[in-house]
Amino acid sequence: MALDPNVGTLMRNIANTLPILAGAVTLVLLTPVSLGGATARPDVKATAPLAFFDGASKSRGTITTLFIWTEAFTAGFEGTYDQGELKLDERFNFADGEALQRWDLFAHRDGSISGTVSTEIDGGTMTEPQPVSGTYDETSLDLDYDGYAPNGSQTLFHFNHAMRLLGDGTMTNDVTVSKYYLPLASSNVTFYKPSN
Repeated sequence: MALDPNVGTLMRNIANTLPILAGAVTLVLLTPVSLGGATARPDVKATAPLAFFDGASKSRGTITTLFIWTEAFTAGFEGTYDQGELKLDERFNFADGEALQRWDLFAHRDGSISGTVSTEIDGGTMTEPQPVSGTYDETSLDLDYDGYAPNGSQTLFHFNHAMRLLGDGTMTNDVTVSKYYLPLASSNVTFYKPSN
């Protein structure tokens, strides 16, 4: 049975058109579209916990290790907040030295947070940025990540931060540090603006 020449021409045309069609479909699928999802900028009021860190801020707090040793510390912050994105340098002052933590966080419209944190460990070495995830609303910010203790060793710990904005212009931060799901340390921190 002979192949109809018209069918052969049709098949060649389809074969020649498929790469162009595949390229167009790929381009459409890879083009970011903002329909109110995670790529859209968040509501300004809802990101108040991140916006708190715009400009200069300070903190004071304590860290308790293994439920026994408690140490006081302070920190100074310098941040830039713009449309849901926060770039923040946090400089800790401990009794045994100082350490820098560098945050790069983004608030997505769906109430989630993504970003990274890099930490200065013992010897002045900055770690590679570690991924951070979390959630936020108008008065709270919760962050989870595996990272390093400021001015600590190269041991990776899990950190959970539960931050709450208070009506007096301050923010609290309850931190739990764990390893293999076992809590090893906790920290209670108050963030405030230099004018408070």
